[in-house]
Order: sequence, then C-alpha cells, then structure tokens
Amino acid sequence: MSDKEYKILIVDDTEYCRDIMKEISTNLGYSSECSNDGEIALNRLKEMNEEGTLPDLVISDIQMPRKNGIELRKESLILFPNLKFLMMSATIEIYKSELKTLNVPYMSKSYKINELENKLNKILLK
Repeated sequence: MSDKEYKILIVDDTEYCRDIMKEISTNLGYSSECSNDGEIALNRLKEMNEEGTLPDLVISDIQMPRKNGIELRKESLILFPNLKFLMMSATIEIYKSELKTLNVPYMSKSYKINELENKLNKILLK
C-alpha cells in the first residue's frame, strides 16, 4: 500500500457484514465508515463531498431495502463520476452479467481476507 490513507465507505444493511468489513479494512490500513442502506449512503456521500472528504472507494452490498447497491452506484456516479465502487452480494452469481456489462468490480460475500485485500489494492492503487 502507498503512504496515502485511503478512505472507504461500506454500505450494507446487515450490521454483522458492515462490522466485519470495517474491521478487515481497518486492519489492512484503510480508513472506513459505514452506512446501513443505499439512501443513507447517498446522502452521506453528498455530505462528505461538501466536507471535502469523499471516499476513495464505496464497497456496497447489492441487495438492500429502499435503494440497492446498483441504484446507489448509478445515482452516485451522476454526482461523482470518478467514484470507485466494489459491489458485493451473497448471491453474486445473479448479478455477474449485469456487473460485467457495467464494468464494476465485484466479489462474493464469502470472500477470504487475502482476496479482499488483493481486490482493494487493485482498485485503489491503480
């Protein structure tokens, strides 16, 4: 990893998943913040932009109530075209074709820590 501290916004409607992802990303040296749904996350991104603290990456679950991860990404990119996303789902197979078409990095929630580390480094350090 570089000397820059990268900031990640983690969006998942399951508290356990948010907590695990935050712990892992912190242990990997990333600064992270969590949101429990896509609607709240979009509002938080707007606030972060005003504060000058827009994250380097949004890791988002796909299946969430109110605003799912794909909707969150679409609406976020209208406002912040350079924002990077990593999409996750326990049922990622359902979304693979769409995510490939959208050219969005993705992974299953049944990841190994080294897989997540490699994916984060690939997205953030390129």
